[in-house]
Amino acid sequence: VHKCDLAKALNKESAYKSIIEEKILLVNELEERLRAAEDPDGDAIWKSPVHKVGSGSLQEKCRILQNHNRFLNEEVLKLAKMIQQEKKNTEMKQQQLRHLESEVDQLKRDYVFLMQSSLRINNCDGPETMEVYLYGGNRHKDRVLLLLEEARKINPTLPVYENMSRGLYHVDGLGFRRSFAEESLIVHYICRQLHQHYSALGPQYEHHQLQWKKHLRQNPSLPNSKELKILVRKGIPIHLRSRAWAILYRSRISDIMESKGPHYYNFLCSLAPDDERVSHHKRQIALDLLRTMPDNVRFADSNADGVRKMQEVLQAFCVHNPALGYCQGMNFLVGMCLLFLEPEDAFWCLVAVTERYFTANYFDQNLIGAQADQEVLKDLLREKMPLLWQHFSQLDIELCTVTLNWFLAIFFDCVPFEYRRFLKILIDPDLDNHFL
Repeated sequence: VHKCDLAKALNKESAYKSIIEEKILLVNELEERLRAAEDPDGDAIWKSPVHKVGSGSLQEKCRILQNHNRFLNEEVLKLAKMIQQEKKNTEMKQQQLRHLESEVDQLKRDYVFLMQSSLRINNCDGPETMEVYLYGGNRHKDRVLLLLEEARKINPTLPVYENMSRGLYHVDGLGFRRSFAEESLIVHYICRQLHQHYSALGPQYEHHQLQWKKHLRQNPSLPNSKELKILVRKGIPIHLRSRAWAILYRSRISDIMESKGPHYYNFLCSLAPDDERVSHHKRQIALDLLRTMPDNVRFADSNADGVRKMQEVLQAFCVHNPALGYCQGMNFLVGMCLLFLEPEDAFWCLVAVTERYFTANYFDQNLIGAQADQEVLKDLLREKMPLLWQHFSQLDIELCTVTLNWFLAIFFDCVPFEYRRFLKILIDPDLDNHFL
């Protein structure tokens, strides 16, 4: 309705302007004729009584037209004010519409999160089984699929239900292959993806991205600060992650990088194939390459690009730090880095973690530092969660058999990828263990 009224007002304004232009031309013509009639040096014909009468008539006509012109100008001003008010109303309505759309997206996000929360784990005789209960039957499933169809118009990288239900796997943005045998688990996975999709559309995420861009622009070297810690703990937008990671790890090892020179990594790679310092670890590295991320298309087989790069980085590190060499768990750290960084950056990130963040004995053959952290974890569990600790003790469960690999791999394979805050360890020099 407002747009229709605005269009009518604009049409009226255009018509009035055309009339005014015509009247102005006519007034100018009449004024010119009037001046010629009153000119004492003009032709005698204009001085005759007849033309004097005509001159008076022209003056009256000119006065009428001027009055009409003033009226039209006033109408144009009124229309201009109306148009300005309509523009303000339209902007206000558009703002209200954006707010409502944001609220709808939040409701959709909360809805799929509730669906996602319907996951229940049943302990049966034998292996642990997982099943999703869809309360309400197909009604909710159909609604989720409609939301998926709608969301794919904005983000075509979201999974296709029909493909997954036929047993085909979905490859996400980081290259991980996802497939499920149970239909209910497919719906649960779709809900998880939709939740991330709607979260990325929300004003809070947009504000967070703007904060990161502003911080990177104003602080290109990312000096350690309270603001930076808050931003990192809220997560680094995926398209800014490679840039932020590289800046942060370099700030921890700038002296090492400067002393080694710009071509140090390429030099290590050239030495690695025939170096004795690598030969002691080649077998274990080769075994771990395909164990790191078998579900990722970039690390799925021996010819994959990610596997080649990971081998290159790990062997280069063995030459760089022969005293430490290779330890199981480094492959997960390097693999995670290679999802966002080039091999040379992944190498230097490994150097930063093993030589600056962790103590020298954390990744050695005896894993002294990592074992010490397990004792700290036990103390924390006993103090903070006594009932759980008592339950483990009654079942005679040795906690480190589960948690040691978590610590060595910086929780790579035990926390959903989107919730990891790996870079906490690279921004706070006061932190000297995993208990962040």
